[in-house]
Amino acid sequence: MTQPVGIFDYTNDEYHASEGLSRSGLWTFKQLPYKFWYEKLSGKFVPPESKDSFLLGSLVHTMLLEPHKVPTDYIAAPELDRRTRAGKMAFEEFVIASEGKTVVPTRIMTEATAMANALGANDTVHDLLQDARMEKSIYWKHEATGLLCKARPDIWQPNVVSDLKTTLDACHRGFQQSAYKYGYFLQAGMIHEAMKSIDEPFCNFVFICIEKTAPYAIGIYMLDEDSLQFGIDMFHSLMERIARCYDTNVWPDFGIQK
Repeated sequence: MTQPVGIFDYTNDEYHASEGLSRSGLWTFKQLPYKFWYEKLSGKFVPPESKDSFLLGSLVHTMLLEPHKVPTDYIAAPELDRRTRAGKMAFEEFVIASEGKTVVPTRIMTEATAMANALGANDTVHDLLQDARMEKSIYWKHEATGLLCKARPDIWQPNVVSDLKTTLDACHRGFQQSAYKYGYFLQAGMIHEAMKSIDEPFCNFVFICIEKTAPYAIGIYMLDEDSLQFGIDMFHSLMERIARCYDTNVWPDFGIQK
């Protein structure tokens, strides 16, 4: 089924399973086209199991942005002694209760709760969350190539879009390093073009960064116009490059280097 364009209330899993070029896909392509082909097109790629860091980030997002989904989507793993009869019975009950949910180690559930509480207590974060739309999936056709793209802004207010990042270091230097390493500018530029496609342009893009360890320090960074334009230009350049690869079915690897 072909994914239509527009705004949709998809779950995170539905979004990731749907058609369309995402920021993560384009970032993989930027690193190495052959790697993109292998992961997205070859049919040979087996995704690795999610690391605890990804589980923590996903849980914090849900706790802050969609708290009503926490009881239905996640469950804390109990500490049980399955050598005892009572422990075995409790484990059997847990298996039934956890069906269809993501099982979270107690340590990660505790950390995620503390991080979400720290974010909720921050006045700026509180203001950014007021009357905002959360986790909406946007699909649009890239005008120059005709390829389907998708984006999922975390927090969407009129004229302001915010994205939540969990990180080891939320200081300015740490944010800059993460921005270049993980494609934050591309993400902002892509979301800008997604919003423009549905006639919802924004003036400011804000990154909300929170550290993964106590005291869960928070850094809030607003992109300037040059940084946002850098991300927009990168997006369009990568779209033109990936379109050529689709047309020729040639996906370069590292090749011969001196």
